[in-house]
Amino acid sequence: MMIDSAIYRIISALDRLAHVLWHAAELPMKNKGSEITKLYFRSGKIEKIHKVINDEYSRELLLIAQGPILNLAITYRDGLTHFPKVFSKVAGAMPVDEWTSPEGKYMIHRDVELSANELFALGNATYHQLLDALKYSRIICEARFHYE
Repeated sequence: MMIDSAIYRIISALDRLAHVLWHAAELPMKNKGSEITKLYFRSGKIEKIHKVINDEYSRELLLIAQGPILNLAITYRDGLTHFPKVFSKVAGAMPVDEWTSPEGKYMIHRDVELSANELFALGNATYHQLLDALKYSRIICEARFHYE
């Protein structure tokens, strides 16, 4: 549960960081039709920020947003948040979805399972990506907001 909570909080911190970077890039807060822009630390939004700032630090942020670690962390978090239950070996047999395709082929899908070591590694890697994102963002914000 501690690792789950850490992953939640890291993704949340990155999403808040995207808000700061969006302002640093002076991008509009409203979409066409006056709808407020929803901001998350995802590749599409960070790419828009990078196109404006266009330096080595915004490029590093884009690499984090496009990378497999953040994508796996988001997928894992979404599995906890948006679906009824994430698989645990303690609960017994691995859940599966079984169906027959329109062509009559038997299909089976098993949920992705992470061992305790893999889950800890994901939490640790995601934490280090947050640290990197904070470092790059600080440099960008100091340059864009002209702190004295």
